[in-house]
Amino acid sequence: MRRLAVLSVLSTAARLVTLFYLFNYSYLRAGQPFIFNATNISRDIRDKWTGLFADYHARIHLHYLEVPYTQLLQQNRNREHPVPETVISHLLDKLDIPEYSEAHDVQHLVDGN
Repeated sequence: MRRLAVLSVLSTAARLVTLFYLFNYSYLRAGQPFIFNATNISRDIRDKWTGLFADYHARIHLHYLEVPYTQLLQQNRNREHPVPETVISHLLDKLDIPEYSEAHDVQHLVDGN
């Protein structure tokens, strides 16, 4: 409960990360398989999660999905709450494509259409 109480004083983003951590931690402790679906564009951020998973001897699979830039922008415009294009551009500048050394299995799914 103390961990959940901390959520009330953190920013929205920090609360989400803490909440994800608590959910993942509970599954890992129980030895229960699960899927963690998240956009982790930098290796530093991915390393925090994969490090946690590795501490519990979890089998780690990473899937990198990429579509052409014009399709990315169109899909974003069709979202209920689009991300500003300046933010997308900034995130792409920070993108670290997952390397095969980061997990037990890494798949790169790139749509070149």
